Parts: sequence; structure tokens; C-alpha cells
Amino acid sequence: MGPNSSAPFAQRWRSVAVVGPLKEAREHEVPIPELTPHGVLPSGRHSCTLSEIQARYTGNAHRSSLWSAFCRFLKWTNNQPKPSAIIIDGGFTSDKDKPKDIDFVFDLTGRDQICQNHWAFVFLKKRKFLMDSFMVDFWVYFPGAPNDLRSFFEYVKLEEAISRGMQPGDRKGVLVVTP
Repeated sequence: MGPNSSAPFAQRWRSVAVVGPLKEAREHEVPIPELTPHGVLPSGRHSCTLSEIQARYTGNAHRSSLWSAFCRFLKWTNNQPKPSAIIIDGGFTSDKDKPKDIDFVFDLTGRDQICQNHWAFVFLKKRKFLMDSFMVDFWVYFPGAPNDLRSFFEYVKLEEAISRGMQPGDRKGVLVVTP
């Protein structure tokens, strides 16, 4: 089933192992790794399914509410061009009891210009609407973008690194869901 299939969005996503760049992927069955003693994912890009994320990260009412809002966002995207991958990061993938939102990047690598333009427009014009409506911090990446947000999300803010007992420059992992 391709990324432009008419099946509901969440049903079109499956697990793949990320090897090097996102475009070099192969299927596998590896669970989401345990958090480090610092409360973040181990460095790297960890492939998973939406079901695995839900099972791992919705352990309280607040997190379940965030996940439900994220799923409503995914339904909102059903009739829109599909990204190559969703890269999920932030407090939701950490040990925070009450993260404020779900941070993610739509990776548009390999998608046509129409898809890239569509999501660039959504990012520029509807980002606040998405935050207010779905409690998501939405970003996009496409080849040629000024910043590679796929890698940026692996960095730990200095204040957070210090509060978690990490070294400045330490990196954390991100979750990658692909069609």
C-alpha cells in the first residue's frame, strides 16, 4: 500500500530500520529502546510503528490525551500529501510525566514539489492552528531546506542537558515512523 493510498493514514505506516539516510531503509522488528538513565532515548533514529509509540508513551491520562490529539492530527492529514516519514521527539519521548505537546518533523525527502510546497505552506500559515487544535509542535524538512531538522531534533538543549545530568553536546534519540 503506497503513501497516497486511500486507506486511513495510521493504517499506512509500518516499522522500518533506518540505516544511514532515511531513504536507505529495510523492514525489521525491533522494539523502541529503553530510556537512558538520563530519561531520554539513546542516541540514534529508532524505527517504530504508531502502535508501538502508543503502547510505550501513553502511561497516564495526560499522555493519552496528547496521543489522542496527535491521532486527530493524523486524521486531519488523510486527504493531504503524505510525508516520507514522521520523526517524533521532545518531552513526549522522554520520562517527562506531563509533556506540553508532541514534537515532530514531517520528512519530505523523495516527495514531489507539490507535496513539499503544500507542507511548507501548512508550516508557515497553520502552525499555530495545529498547536492549538492538536497540541503538536509541527515542523517540516525537505532537501535543500536551510536546516536539517531530522538531525536537529537529536540535540539536547543546554539547560535540559544540565538538568538531566548530561554533558553539553550529548545527543538523544528520535522515533521514526515510515509508510
